Amino acid sequence: VNSLVAMLGAAEAAIGRGTTTSAVHILEAFIHRVNTSDEQIDPALALLLEDNALQMISFLSGDGEN
Repeated sequence: VNSLVAMLGAAEAAIGRGTTTSAVHILEAFIHRVNTSDEQIDPALALLLEDNALQMISFLSGDGEN
């Protein structure tokens, strides 16, 4: 779980620096880690985390409405 939190912190820092491409790559890696983690992540929680990360990727890529 700590590595997932660290990845989100890294994505936030990348956004703060204005390096949205880096943030998108970090979020993509986050999704991969959520889906392949050895830790037991509740499937509903994993789906929620993935959905939220995909929404952020869409927003950062300019595909989001907000």
